[in-house]
Amino acid sequence: MSFIKICSVAAIVLAGSISFAAAREATEAEMKMLGEAVQVYKTATEKGDVDGVLAKAMSARMFTETAAFSKTFGEEATVEDLRAQTRDVLVQMSKHIVISDVDIVLEKAQARELDDGTPYFIMPYAYTVKSGTQKKRISQDMIAVLDDGQWYLITVSNPRQKAVLGKAYPGLDKLGIKKPLVTPAD
Repeated sequence: MSFIKICSVAAIVLAGSISFAAAREATEAEMKMLGEAVQVYKTATEKGDVDGVLAKAMSARMFTETAAFSKTFGEEATVEDLRAQTRDVLVQMSKHIVISDVDIVLEKAQARELDDGTPYFIMPYAYTVKSGTQKKRISQDMIAVLDDGQWYLITVSNPRQKAVLGKAYPGLDKLGIKKPLVTPAD
């Protein structure tokens, strides 16, 4: 699998400095939009709706930075290529795994703000993955970032994802977010 495909999948599956003290409160409208984004993401994930997941997990900025990042490895890809490749990889993955019991705990979301004023939240995220006869529960942090009037729900589990995240949203790569914890599921 090419670096671009791996990076694209990694940025989904599951992209400066940060001001913690002066984080503004999210408006009521932003909180309503975030609640709706969480519900759309959860439903799309549990139904295996690749397009629904992509719409909430990968902003245009993330795709642009992933394309730029791929060039550092000598690979050339357009944003359109990456969108298509990411979709294809997710469709193939959805044939072999089932995700269920998605839990995004909005009530425990911690409001923060980047130096440029971009609001974001860190919130607990867990889901169950079944592949063949194996079933695992994965728990990790999820970042919700408001970009161009839409909330995107991002998970990060490796250094490449953090690098892309930091280019797209300077400062988010510096977060001390919880790494994925994988445990057997009942």
